[in-house]
Amino acid sequence: MIPLCDGKGKDGRPRLHTVCGILLHSSLVVTLEGLSLGISAVKAWTRKKFKGCNALKKKINSTRVPIEEKESVRWLENLRQSTALLNEPERCVHIGDRESDIYELFCEAQNIGTHFLVRTCVDRLARDGKHTIADEMREVRVKGLHRIEVRDAKGDHSQAILELRYRRIRVLPPSASSSDTLKRHSTSSDAAKLRHRDRTARELNGRRDHVGLVGLLARRLRDNFLPPR
Repeated sequence: MIPLCDGKGKDGRPRLHTVCGILLHSSLVVTLEGLSLGISAVKAWTRKKFKGCNALKKKINSTRVPIEEKESVRWLENLRQSTALLNEPERCVHIGDRESDIYELFCEAQNIGTHFLVRTCVDRLARDGKHTIADEMREVRVKGLHRIEVRDAKGDHSQAILELRYRRIRVLPPSASSSDTLKRHSTSSDAAKLRHRDRTARELNGRRDHVGLVGLLARRLRDNFLPPR
């Protein structure tokens, strides 16, 4: 966003107003060992209006809007561009935060033969439509433990143990989707669940360095589901 100075306020500070802006979504290529290889895709765009966007989301059923008309399409575009550039889709794991929990992204990754690892924000219907992903994961035994260092609000360090569970699940499309093609398209995904054995989610969410967790999940995905090099 570009601030415009419009004189000074009563406190003597410049009055700043946002007149326009640009948003950027980039994809960084990193090896499992944490080595950065560079940017594989970049998407830049702007909005007619920046204020009030969050309030507008509450008035619109986003599942009724085609993905091509959403800003979320950037996740699909970057997935396609990155996969095409690296030219080895079966060896790629596309990692994203909760914003990338998009059913169309799951389908796109399956169509081009690549893999993804996202932090879910929706407990989607699975299998026969009478269960959710959370229901399916409750039936899975613990397949590994991962220890991380955590720090509380006072700065004191301690260790937390995470339980790792994973399994392949048939995930169903959103029931309110506007796409008839999407409604007929189910996808098989490899779901993973991290459970805090000794710590609360609130304590662990304060930890900013999640590289170790992402690396752990990516390695588990590679070792159990990806073809050997």
